[in-house]
Amino acid sequence: MEKFDANDQLDQKLKSALAELVAQEIGSGAMTMALMKQVLVTILRRSLKSTSLWAERFAMLNDPQIARALSEMVARPEAPHSIETLSCASALSRSAFMLRFTKALGASPMAILRQMRMRQAKILLAIDGLSIDQIAKAVGYANRTSFFRAFRNAHGVDPSEYRANAQSISD
Repeated sequence: MEKFDANDQLDQKLKSALAELVAQEIGSGAMTMALMKQVLVTILRRSLKSTSLWAERFAMLNDPQIARALSEMVARPEAPHSIETLSCASALSRSAFMLRFTKALGASPMAILRQMRMRQAKILLAIDGLSIDQIAKAVGYANRTSFFRAFRNAHGVDPSEYRANAQSISD
């Protein structure tokens, strides 16, 4: 675990990026990407100064084509990503992209994307004020049913049950 100073302002950058994703206003993608780049650079700078294992986690940045696809996934997890769109973004063939991505991150692109979406869904479910349908759309699911199924598979409970538990803990 890496400790960050208040001066790093990572919490504010992440909150701003999340607000942009939820707002879905014109330019949200560009703003989210810019904010996430700030977070990534801050973490990268810290990892280079640290003796922890963070530097190993950024080894895939040695592969700029894979880093480009990953940054696309991080900046726009709600987008209809596919192996084809991500391999195109990385300027690699489908097979080369799959091989290099899986080697760099230890899981397939769709598995990593699903993990990102489910993490974001947990954050959004803990925030009061968004409907489950809005959250499903914000994390890239076209309908409530597929979101419920994916969330249940990832966390063992339905999104509404997770929300109720998260709210009872914060009370």
